[in-house]
Amino acid sequence: MRTKYSLLSGLAAFAFASTAQAQFWTDGFEGYSAGSALEGQGGWHGWDGIDTAFAQVSTLQARSGSNSVVMQIGADSVQEWTGPSTGKWVVLGYVYVPGAYDGNFSYMIMNAYTNGGPYEWGSWVEFDGPTNTLICNCGGTSAATVVLQTDRWVELRKEIDLTANTAEIFYDGASLASYVWTDGWNGTSSHAVPDIQAIDLFPDPAVGTGAVFVDDLALYEVPDTLGVNYCGPAIPNSTTFPGEISASGNLAASANDVTLTATQLPPGQFGYFLAGQTPGFFNPPNSNGFICLAGNIGRYNTVPDIIQGPTGSISIDTTAVPVNPPQGIISGETWLFQCWYRDGVTSNFTDGLEITFL
Repeated sequence: MRTKYSLLSGLAAFAFASTAQAQFWTDGFEGYSAGSALEGQGGWHGWDGIDTAFAQVSTLQARSGSNSVVMQIGADSVQEWTGPSTGKWVVLGYVYVPGAYDGNFSYMIMNAYTNGGPYEWGSWVEFDGPTNTLICNCGGTSAATVVLQTDRWVELRKEIDLTANTAEIFYDGASLASYVWTDGWNGTSSHAVPDIQAIDLFPDPAVGTGAVFVDDLALYEVPDTLGVNYCGPAIPNSTTFPGEISASGNLAASANDVTLTATQLPPGQFGYFLAGQTPGFFNPPNSNGFICLAGNIGRYNTVPDIIQGPTGSISIDTTAVPVNPPQGIISGETWLFQCWYRDGVTSNFTDGLEITFL
């Protein structure tokens, strides 16, 4: 017997679904006035609490919105954090290095910081213009080096597992180093407790006169599951339970690490995942359920992405979602996912899942 479902109640369930995803801290510098000094606002201060005017909000470059921060010689900008001491965390940021850059800019994550000391550097990444090299001082006496990317925004991502006491550093999507977090930047840290206490942005005053730009900084804890469910609960299927969707992996779009899972499906029945950016609510012909997407919908309906109940999972490629034409997921975008599956002579849907990527 086909289950009746009120369109009004379905729309209400969608409308009141929470769309928030927890982030510990972010700063895209959009709330600051162009030309203003960064230190002294938004929780930023100078090293040891001594503010300068050399880190300035700028509209000359911006990865998103209108503003970024230009780091000029004389700046030494610190943002302190209190809280991260267990679990998996990501520190995310973007740096724009002009092609003619002649300086040395350091992007440091501190596992211990207090004005006046003590200090311990968990990672120390240098953007060195004179040698056109990115230098990752990360966990050992020998630094990892790669060619410095210029004249575009480049991601620097640090994945830190405080429970396991491990860290991995990525530049432009490629892994640079994996190490024990409390070993610190040079392998000799004396801070035995895994922490993330501050970020420090520092152009070396002894090298050159140029400046770099920084934007879209974030610190967030990696949740056990990603996203927020909406448009649910779904219509129960022949198991008497509603199909459910979840996701795991990494919220950073560039990490390309997202696994979708559908559960409580009819055993032996096939299904596939859908993806899109526009919410909807429609009961297709010969289906007991409701599709909660609209517009340009991608279908993961080719082998090996077709799943089979009662539970199925796929890893998706965030660089090529199968909408028309295929589209990569960009930081800041929100994507919606759902699973469509057979149930005897009819079909049904799980609830929906909304993920906002960083």
